[in-house]
Amino acid sequence: MHLAPATIAAILAFAGDAAAYSANKRTFAVNHFYGKGPLVEGSMDPIVNPGRASSHVHSVQGGNAFDITLTDEQLLKESTCTSSLVKNDLSAYWTPKLYFKAQDGTLKDVEMFYMNVYYL
Repeated sequence: MHLAPATIAAILAFAGDAAAYSANKRTFAVNHFYGKGPLVEGSMDPIVNPGRASSHVHSVQGGNAFDITLTDEQLLKESTCTSSLVKNDLSAYWTPKLYFKAQDGTLKDVEMFYMNVYYL
C-alpha cells in the first residue's frame, strides 16, 4: 500500500496528538473494521427514525443485530458476531452512506473498504 505524503503527515500529527492525550492520562484507542464492505446499508437510523425508514442512507458496522429499532440491550443480547476486529465489541457504528456525483448528475456509490473508530 502506498500512502501520499499528506496522508503520512496527517497520521504522524494524529499520533502526536494521541501521545499528548496519553501524557494527560486520557485514553486513546482505535477500533478497526476491515472486510468486504459494511455489515449492512439502508435507510435506517434507529435514533432519529426508530421503527421506520429514514430519509437518508447509512453504512453500518459492528454487531450483527442492527435493526431499524434498536436498544443497547437488544444489540448486546442478540448479536452473535461483529464486523469489528475486536470480537467482543457488539456495539453498532453507523455513518452516512457516501456517493459521488458524476458530471451527468447521476449518483454512484462510494464503496466502503474499511472504517476506523477513534476513541479519545
